[in-house]
Parts: sequence; C-alpha cells; structure tokens
Amino acid sequence: MEYKKAKEGLGKQEEIRKEIKERKVNARGGESKLLKDYLDQAENLLEELRQTPEGKNNEEKIRELAKELGIENEELKEYFEKGLRFNIKAAYRLGDLPQNPTSEEEFRQILETLITGYVLNFRSTLHHYLRKIEKEKYEITPKTILQIASHVYIFPPRVIDELEQKFPDIDYWMIKRSVVYYSNPEEFLRKVKINIEEIKNNPEFQDMDDSIIKHAVTHNPTNPEEFLRKFKTKIEEIKNNPEFQDIDYWIINHAVVNYPPSPKKPNNPEEFLRKVKERLNILEQQYPQLNLSLRKELAIYFPNTFLEKAQELIEGKLKEEE
Repeated sequence: MEYKKAKEGLGKQEEIRKEIKERKVNARGGESKLLKDYLDQAENLLEELRQTPEGKNNEEKIRELAKELGIENEELKEYFEKGLRFNIKAAYRLGDLPQNPTSEEEFRQILETLITGYVLNFRSTLHHYLRKIEKEKYEITPKTILQIASHVYIFPPRVIDELEQKFPDIDYWMIKRSVVYYSNPEEFLRKVKINIEEIKNNPEFQDMDDSIIKHAVTHNPTNPEEFLRKFKTKIEEIKNNPEFQDIDYWIINHAVVNYPPSPKKPNNPEEFLRKVKERLNILEQQYPQLNLSLRKELAIYFPNTFLEKAQELIEGKLKEEE
C-alpha cells in the first residue's frame, strides 16, 4: 500500500477517534436514506479495493492472523463488516462525509481514506493481540479481539494496554468489559471505582464479597445496590432450599452471579445448580479417581466439555506416572 494513502487513512482514523470522544458522537442508531446509500457505496468500494495488490495483501494478512488467533471465517467477516459500517456512520455523523460532494472522485477519495484507515487498524489490532498471546501468554478470547478490532473507529488497537496503565487497580476482566460495551471506557471505569468505594462504605453491604460488588458495579452500573439486594435475597432462598443443602456456598454464589434470575427465567440459578449436580454424579461414576474439588471445577466451568476435560486430566496423570 502506498505510504501516503496509508498515512492519510491512519491519520483520519485517529482524527475520528478524537472527535467522537470530544463531541460524544454516537455511531449507532438509525440510518437515513442518504447514509444507507453511503454505506452501500463504501461496501462496493471495499470490494474494488480488495482486488488491488495492496487490498489482496491486507486481506491475506488479516485471514492469516485470524487463523492463528482461532477466529472463524464467518465471525471475521461479520465483525469486519460491522466495524466498517460503524466507521462510516461515525464519519458521517461527524460531518466528514459531505451531503453534497463536489464530485464523485472527491467522494470516492474520502471513502477510500476511511476504508484504508479502518483496514489497517483492524489488521494492527489482530497483530497486536497475537503477539501478546505469544509473548505474554495473554488471556483473551477470539470474540473479544474481534469486538475490539471492529471498534477501531473509537479505540486504538492497544486500548486495553493503555487502560491497564491508567487503572492499575481495576481487574483486567472489568477493563475488557468496559471496552466491549462502552464507548467511553475511561469514564465508565472512573464511575466503577467510585461505586465500589461507596458500596464498601455502606453498612448494608459490609459482609458482601469483593468479587460480587465488582460484578454488580460492572454489570449494573446505574443501580448496583438494587442488584446486590436481589442477590442477597436469592442466595438466602437457595441456601434454605433442601434441594441444595449439599451445595457449597461459593457454588451458589457463582450460580446467582453468572446465571442470575430474569423475568423469563426466575429460577435460572436453580436450573444451573441442578445441572451441576447431574454433572457431578456423572463424574463421580465415571472418574472417581479425580478428587472432589477437581470434579466440582469441571462440572461448573466446563458444562459442555466436562467429560472430555476429565479424560484429559486422567491421561495427563498417566503420562506423568510413566
């Protein structure tokens, strides 16, 4: 790719990020007839650019990186296209796409610059996380990488690294969530810190575990106290249920936090616990040589592959003994 085009594209991407943050522009929402036309034109131009030597090279590199990261082709296509549309919508709402361009060539150049910046940043994001995984054994799912890559119109490829430096006392999983679900993760994380301190200083929640408080302020930032009250009520309800008398308290906690009740599934935690008990019975029958704590971890954290994981553990132990 020509150096000048690449530089212009990356520069424009950085400009869009800065303006979105300063002007608090929302790239989501509805699409006018004109915007839909611009989005269609962008997709058509992308197909043209894919046929150029630079375009073919970028697509090849992106696919190679995705394969190494364990990203399926369908997911790659879905998130790449979704991100491009958001990028064009952001530029449109910032006024970077003229409603009455002076010429088709001028408009094409603007679109090409936007697409170029997006493609290069998307590729850079995949490359960045692949290197982190290889060098640091970094833990991040393929889906999270794609979510970050498709948000490059808002965030730079190294956004998580930058936030970890700014918020060293915030858990990594909370930072990841802030990037995936919020357009201004810094503002969100500042509120998280304030909410955590307020709840910890509230006598009503003095006996509440830190992990539960963090979950509440991260998943229910507008009213974490209400979540915690419902959490306590549900915990007590399950603890007093004879069906779950033999279930550890930490497992009940896990069920209520990760499988919370909802209007459609008011007994969601109980259903999860019943399935855990079923899996534990199967593991006890088929793998009695595994200790109970391991069987519990398999039943809870590997609901779909608990038997395969148990077999892997047994085979690993046999190899060690050889």
